[in-house]
Amino acid sequence: VDLLKINIDYLIIELHKEYVNKQHQIKKVGASIERITKGNFLNILIEVPTIEEQLQIVLDYKSSLIEEEKSKFEALQSEMGLEVADANSYITHQIAGPLKNLKSSFESINKIILEKLVHENPEVLELLASPLSSITLKRHLEILKRDISNISNIIIGSKDLKQLENTSFEEFDIIDFVNQYTNEVKERELSNGIKVSFEFDNDLIGKVYEKIIVRADKTLLRHCFNNLIENAIQHAFTPNTKNKQITIVMYPFADSYWIYIDIENTGKSFPANYTINDFIRKGSSAGAKKGSGFGGWYVNEIIRRHGGKLELELADEDAIDDVVTTFSIELPVKTIEYAV
Repeated sequence: VDLLKINIDYLIIELHKEYVNKQHQIKKVGASIERITKGNFLNILIEVPTIEEQLQIVLDYKSSLIEEEKSKFEALQSEMGLEVADANSYITHQIAGPLKNLKSSFESINKIILEKLVHENPEVLELLASPLSSITLKRHLEILKRDISNISNIIIGSKDLKQLENTSFEEFDIIDFVNQYTNEVKERELSNGIKVSFEFDNDLIGKVYEKIIVRADKTLLRHCFNNLIENAIQHAFTPNTKNKQITIVMYPFADSYWIYIDIENTGKSFPANYTINDFIRKGSSAGAKKGSGFGGWYVNEIIRRHGGKLELELADEDAIDDVVTTFSIELPVKTIEYAV
């Protein structure tokens, strides 16, 4: 096999397809013991797109395997009433293999781009997906590499929540961090019709506060934000929701050494009388699209381990504002760098 023209994973996928099976049925010989000669096997024709297209097909196929296993897990959980620990164990064993393949395929794609395409066209890393996009191909590759690593760490350590136990705290500017995170989510959800924005007080941030330094684990904060945003996407937005909007609002209290980050969403709110205690209670779930009851506990545990606090505010039924749900995250500030 010419590895410059054929990806082995792609070849295996194609050899299992129906159009190849039909050729096999025609070319096989033998009555009692069916077989295919080497010559006939080598005459089987398969579709051979470009190597880049092959790698994308492999990536899509392996992603579909993960989704398939996820569906099997959800069905099994519903049927047998699996507890969180059982669910984590099941996910670990079923997804670890495909995830390893996904990581390998990404590394191959990244290598082709960096070692071949960039050599032929140095500007390829600056390409944008569309005129509306603001994230370059280079940044997409960095995000993909980071998030595959994060998923791998979650799966490997999901049974006993090693991610929470093995935190990696560092000092960084929370303004820049949240701004970058918002841009990533904005790009990700653009095709889903969801508007994501970052709002802050221009009279304070940039004019009074140059940087607001926190000591935190960036990976865990992303997990926290991702959970809250995914909660809005899964539970607040329906096909009939016209204004799908998520807003991340940041506001410091002057010289209080606390930063407040609100994640707001439009759409459908939680059930009446739903409280923050309901959200963070392990195993608790609500609404038509009930989750595992684990995400709320996990989000609160991340904030708690950062010395912060999580609050929930629901809009009144007669509220004029489109915002129906606000999760407020309160984090301690390490230092403040004032604008000159």
